[in-house]
Amino acid sequence: MLEKIQKASLKLHRWLSISVGGFLTLLIAFLLMGESFMRTLFGSPIKGIIEICETMMVWIVLSAVTYALITGTHVRVVLVLNRLPTRIRSGFEIFSNIAGFIFFALLTWAGWRFFWVSLVEWRIPMAPLGLPLFIGAVFIPIGCGLISIQFLIYLIAALRMARVPVREEEVREEPVVRGI
Repeated sequence: MLEKIQKASLKLHRWLSISVGGFLTLLIAFLLMGESFMRTLFGSPIKGIIEICETMMVWIVLSAVTYALITGTHVRVVLVLNRLPTRIRSGFEIFSNIAGFIFFALLTWAGWRFFWVSLVEWRIPMAPLGLPLFIGAVFIPIGCGLISIQFLIYLIAALRMARVPVREEEVREEPVVRGI
């Protein structure tokens, strides 16, 4: 069951990161290029382009962080982890998944509150276009929520792996460091 959830999560996040994130990145490039073209040639910049690009950047960054977490390309200290015994490494995995889940769950909660307040109070930044803040703020709880769900999936998998007894053939000898 957990494997099916992990595969579905990987498909969803791959699609969100590559399709939506890639499309938004290209859109930002074209919008900034068009704004630069209009400003340089006609002396008339397009109002609100920077504001729109900032709004799209929230989604791009959060989807990329989620995708990096799922594919295992996020920053890890494997130099130290790979040298630890299996039980200790498992403990570090559990601890890091708990910490990641709590951190992004709190960010989800705070992002939801920020989104809700900006929607109810109809907050509009002092910018040329005046887009309401909730348009960009909605991506914060969604993205952080997806990341916290992924950490929860990894936590469950790490707890399941910690319960599996270590077989003797899996235990490797520690390297011997010889003195000079």
